[in-house]
Amino acid sequence: MPGLRMWTAGGDRILLTQTDRPVLIARSDPFGPGCALTDAEGELDWFGMKVHLLPLRPMPSSDEARVKAYRKLALEGLLPPVLTWWVTGLQSLVVIDGLARLAAAWAEDIPAIVLALVEVDPARVDADVDQAVAFYEQTTHGIRNLTGDRADRAHTYLSRHLAEALEAAQTRGITRAWPLPGGIAQWQAVADAHGWDTSSG
Repeated sequence: MPGLRMWTAGGDRILLTQTDRPVLIARSDPFGPGCALTDAEGELDWFGMKVHLLPLRPMPSSDEARVKAYRKLALEGLLPPVLTWWVTGLQSLVVIDGLARLAAAWAEDIPAIVLALVEVDPARVDADVDQAVAFYEQTTHGIRNLTGDRADRAHTYLSRHLAEALEAAQTRGITRAWPLPGGIAQWQAVADAHGWDTSSG
């Protein structure tokens, strides 16, 4: 990532910096929605069970020159993709390039094309694929005596489950993070210095 680094403190606190400048601070809460705060005043609700696009800077307005130019491209079907980074600790896509393109797509009510950078461990991919295939083979063997609609429904479900598991195995990765020097006290100091209220997390 372009100068981006993920830090952790206390097991439930995250700090994202870009060339040593804090751009996001987050805190998870197993009994609540947690919070993620950025210069864009972004906030996440992890109970929503949706994939979020989290900007690190304020979104440009729809009438800015760059956005207007991209709006025309969007209407012509030529809008370049938005570049994002999947951060597992946030369960979100962080926008690292393309805020104006995203704003243009939203202004024209057109779905943006999103490219996601994901850290993938090949060994984990192989293990997940092996597990998915083994589950499929074992379960199909177990339903071999079914007939009619029950057999059709079971095979449809298992085929869909296998496809989803194989897709997840190829796209899932764990974002590497480093321990934050100074720990929780430093994390809170960064939040206080930026005026980010972390009391809701």
